[in-house]
Amino acid sequence: AARLRLAARRRSRAGFSPSGRAEGGGGSGASAPGEWAHREADATEMSASETGAFFGSVVMSPGGVPGVLVGGALGFAAGMLVETVGEVRAKVATAYRAVLRSEERAVAQQQHARSTVGAIETISVSSEDPAQAEAVAMQMSDFLERPANRKCADCAARLLKRSDAWVSTSLGVVLCVECAAAHRHLGPSVSRIRSPVFDRWDVPSAQRLLEQGNDVAGRTFYNGTTPARMPRPDSPGAERRAHAREKYVRMRWAAPEVRHARQAQMASSRAAAEARASAGREKKGAGEQPPTGGARAWRMASLSSE
Repeated sequence: AARLRLAARRRSRAGFSPSGRAEGGGGSGASAPGEWAHREADATEMSASETGAFFGSVVMSPGGVPGVLVGGALGFAAGMLVETVGEVRAKVATAYRAVLRSEERAVAQQQHARSTVGAIETISVSSEDPAQAEAVAMQMSDFLERPANRKCADCAARLLKRSDAWVSTSLGVVLCVECAAAHRHLGPSVSRIRSPVFDRWDVPSAQRLLEQGNDVAGRTFYNGTTPARMPRPDSPGAERRAHAREKYVRMRWAAPEVRHARQAQMASSRAAAEARASAGREKKGAGEQPPTGGARAWRMASLSSE
């Protein structure tokens, strides 16, 4: 009975009389059968709160009018709770799907960027003689294919592609990107970092690199010894920086004569860099605040020292 009364009220609000004719507006014609069936289905459809109130009233009806009222109220409250939970779940699901789509787009963009950068494998050498430039580029390609240069000189990480390799032109070693970042902390007076494929090379710089390599540097900086503790491909940056400082600045494992000569060369390079930095600050004028940090203040923010 309650359901029939509810359906009648809905039909009345929808503008139809129980006989199926439209009310108001002066119209007397019957509505189309399909439209009336659709409206009848909408009118008799009950929400969760209404269904809860109906069943609560039925269950508590043996208690008389108070039972019907209490049952209806409890059922209505339970139905409202179900509706609220359903709405919250729908909103959470929608937000989760939006976040998931955003993350998937970000991952796809990162993968595209990696694939684009990884596809850059060409070594570029500038020279007035195109034949010489091509020949030196081929020699650099062969240099990177040497077994000793196919892994990082510091952590022994495998360098699968040319774009994985970074070189220190002042030390003559081939590095992975993580150890190259550690070398940037040493300063350009100790280690100047360049990429074989992302940077453009001139013939003299390329030829100096070709005379060196990880095998030659190993004999120079390790002197036939193997440190008890070496960085690994998964080592943190602090461990890589500490090892690079011991190996290339303090030259802990090098022969004494090599150590003294190298340290004198680095001191001379630092003095020249300080002089250039000082001259540059003087040119800027006394009214402008000069950068601090000496030669290191003039380093580029990119990984390449160039």
